[in-house]
Amino acid sequence: MRIKISGIIILVAAMFCFKLSFAQTNTATADVNKDGKADVTYYQEGKNITKIEADTNYDGKPDVTINTENGKFKSAEADTDYNGTIDKKFSNAKDFNAWLNKDKPEFVNALGFSDDGTYTAVRF
Repeated sequence: MRIKISGIIILVAAMFCFKLSFAQTNTATADVNKDGKADVTYYQEGKNITKIEADTNYDGKPDVTINTENGKFKSAEADTDYNGTIDKKFSNAKDFNAWLNKDKPEFVNALGFSDDGTYTAVRF
């Protein structure tokens, strides 16, 4: 009996891991400055966006990352001097939006969340 229970547990765990390893991530992009290159990449798993990366100085490398949870703003990080080190962190959408509106207004439509943290601008 003990062997059967162990076997069932292993089988269920293997099925769970197999399902997780094949979770599909969709991406969509936006070209903010209309130069033909993606400046924003949106990552979606299931029905929610899970992460957004943006290249706000147009050098081909992301310098802003927004993390979401259940489709809502969770946190954001920015490398504002473009040296490869994060120097600004945000824990709520309201503060992030204030910075975005002041320092990166051209990205407001591509990155902006409502102050309650919801985001609906991208359709997959």
